[in-house]
Amino acid sequence: MPVRIRAIRVTVTAVAVIVAVLLVSWWWREQRVNPTTDDAFVQADIVGVAAQVSGPIIRTLVIDNQSVREGDLLFEIDPRPFELAVAEARANRDLAAQDVEAYAAGVEVARATVATQQAALLYATQYLERIRPLVERQFMTRDALDDAVTKEREARAAVDAALRAMQVAEATYGQAGESNSRYRLAEAMLGEAELELSYTRVFAPVDGYVTNLNLPTGTYVNEGVQLFAIVDAGSFWFSARFKETFLDRVRPGQKATITLNSYPQESFPGVVQGVGWGIFQPDGSTVELLPEVDPVVYWVRLAQRFPVRIEFLERDPSRPLRVGANGWVTIHTSGVDVRSPFGPALAPAGAASERLRLEEQ
Repeated sequence: MPVRIRAIRVTVTAVAVIVAVLLVSWWWREQRVNPTTDDAFVQADIVGVAAQVSGPIIRTLVIDNQSVREGDLLFEIDPRPFELAVAEARANRDLAAQDVEAYAAGVEVARATVATQQAALLYATQYLERIRPLVERQFMTRDALDDAVTKEREARAAVDAALRAMQVAEATYGQAGESNSRYRLAEAMLGEAELELSYTRVFAPVDGYVTNLNLPTGTYVNEGVQLFAIVDAGSFWFSARFKETFLDRVRPGQKATITLNSYPQESFPGVVQGVGWGIFQPDGSTVELLPEVDPVVYWVRLAQRFPVRIEFLERDPSRPLRVGANGWVTIHTSGVDVRSPFGPALAPAGAASERLRLEEQ
């Protein structure tokens, strides 16, 4: 009897070991062919909303967690100081236009003076040439010749002075009309003032969801300081961290099945957009711009986890996505040639999504 019991125990143990080995083998193969991870969460582009001018809020038109469309008015800043700045800039523009007209008139006066002085020089030159032979024949005195020479020199100097004055007037005037630099400067300052006035009305930059909003009327906001965020409704993706030992089969364009803790009975179809090319190492061997993935156990050397970005192929309005929501994902790698170090050619995520849709049809 004891021998029989011992044989049964050995048989049961052997069967259990074989089953365990088969289960481990099956799990290992499943992880290789269809790697799964629960170290995953929903992500989206977060757009920070900031005012481009400083001032007190006079009206807030949205509430926290509200959905908005691109171009919706979010809040308004007191526009009165900026309206005054626009009025001042417009007045300066008008004054610049008047100055341009005055400079243009100055140029015309300078040109007329040059013409007058040139005519006087011509007369003085001609008079000198007429009396020179008369003096030589002693029909006129030497003093008359000296006086004519002096007048001719004075007329020539007057022409030179008039020409220099005309050059100064033309340089001061610059280009004509609205091409004048003074006018263009005043016009640019007016445009800047009008632009700052437009910044008193802050609009939604994307379609999305307002989050972390606390902006009551009267709040003074500073230029460039982010006040709240908008979650871009069209940018949701699933970020999954896979062990590097399971990445040799993962390629862009592969199908994936996403399940969220928020909706455990449902799943979302997805497609692999790409695998991260690096992670941050606290030992200083990499830069902080890379994503940081914390190890699970610090005192054991584990396989590194790399982020895999997965796009949602379909979205259900009745099951909204939220940034940071946890879940798990399975990537279906069947049919991938593991001998190829690169797999299928990289393609834009949108193209991969469209290709998968066509295949399903």
